[in-house]
Amino acid sequence: MRPLPIDREQWFKLLEHGLADEVLLVVYPVLLGTGKRFFAEGTPPRSFELVDTKAFPSGIIFSTYKVAGPLKTG
Repeated sequence: MRPLPIDREQWFKLLEHGLADEVLLVVYPVLLGTGKRFFAEGTPPRSFELVDTKAFPSGIIFSTYKVAGPLKTG
């Protein structure tokens, strides 16, 4: 399955309504100061399971997570 080229707000809506089953997190080895929150305010807690990770010589890391459902507490 190919990633969907969508903006941040659309991604939040998909996650909020349970329509996203996988998350690709790309980490770049730079620090830019303040930025946008990864999850929007009010996003319900979720559990994620690491499926795959790949590190590149440039320091960039691709981590693929499967949505595992609501966060279980207690």
